[in-house]
Amino acid sequence: MINRYDIGSVSAGVESFSWMARPAKVPTPPPGFTVKVEATRGDDTLDSETLNYAVVGGVTPTDEMAVRIRSTWAPL
Repeated sequence: MINRYDIGSVSAGVESFSWMARPAKVPTPPPGFTVKVEATRGDDTLDSETLNYAVVGGVTPTDEMAVRIRSTWAPL
């Protein structure tokens, strides 16, 4: 475990939370690094899902009218 955070009570829905996902003296997370979120209500564990936030630097339409997104940082 790298870190553990308790963000307290939040409303239902999507909630943002940011942190530095590594120890201060380690430049990158170790191989196999994962993120776990646990949502609780009292003593009950609730279903939850993690979402990845990423900055989009540009969007280019293709001939098929699809969108290709290029990121400079690989998601977890």
